Amino acid sequence: MRDAIELVAEEVPVALSYNGITQAVMLASPLDLEDFALGFTLGERIVRSAADVYDIEVEEGERGIAIELRIAAGAMARFKRARLARVGNTGCGLCGVDSLAYFGGGGLRRRGAPGAARAGV
Repeated sequence: MRDAIELVAEEVPVALSYNGITQAVMLASPLDLEDFALGFTLGERIVRSAADVYDIEVEEGERGIAIELRIAAGAMARFKRARLARVGNTGCGLCGVDSLAYFGGGGLRRRGAPGAARAGV
């Protein structure tokens, strides 16, 4: 039998914060995170349009990836009024986690080029 190398999808904790307030931590593949953040933000109706998102900053650390979105004042006011504890029925075990501190490890650093993990089979 010949040795083979397979690509394995990487999944890491990703925290989404709006103007400094963390909304959610979930497991995600560390690719296209700006698109992921914008899609989540629009889908959850945190903003009414993409124009309400002024900036998206992605930082990688030992605990996971933090995504900070700077959103319009009106959107932030609605976000604060509507902010509720989110309960989900997924099996990832992150429901209710609202900080990367849950995972231990060091600080954050600006994210470099993403990549897939390799595993020998």
